[in-house]
Amino acid sequence: MLSKKEKIILKHLRNNARKSISQIAKEEKVPFLELVEAFINVDSRIIKKYTTLLDFEKIGYPIRSIFILNGDKEVLNGFLTTHPNINNVSRLSDNGFYAEAAFRSMKEYYEFNSVLDKLNLKRKVSHPIIKEIKREEFQI
Repeated sequence: MLSKKEKIILKHLRNNARKSISQIAKEEKVPFLELVEAFINVDSRIIKKYTTLLDFEKIGYPIRSIFILNGDKEVLNGFLTTHPNINNVSRLSDNGFYAEAAFRSMKEYYEFNSVLDKLNLKRKVSHPIIKEIKREEFQI
């Protein structure tokens, strides 16, 4: 269970991970040292990684797709976790994989699909992403 101060910190960091604890303390009117203590606890227990959300189109990757894949777990896990076009990978309850990929062109997308076809998959479903509506905005 999270304390009230831990929730305050997470709320602010989810919106802007670069926000300082002193800035959060001022905005929330909470003593700085109390938030530092809560931050240390949250940082060591809950936060997995600090990262940056990218606008893929602006960095030259306008083609994005979601893949639902079933096949040899070890082969798929190795392929998906090391492939440079894969942004996210999750295991699914049916022993399948959910993967999000970004590509510079349709040619690159089709080449990726060709490689997948050589992995003897039981299932391959691809859903191009038309528009991202909400990402990493879960609030506690």
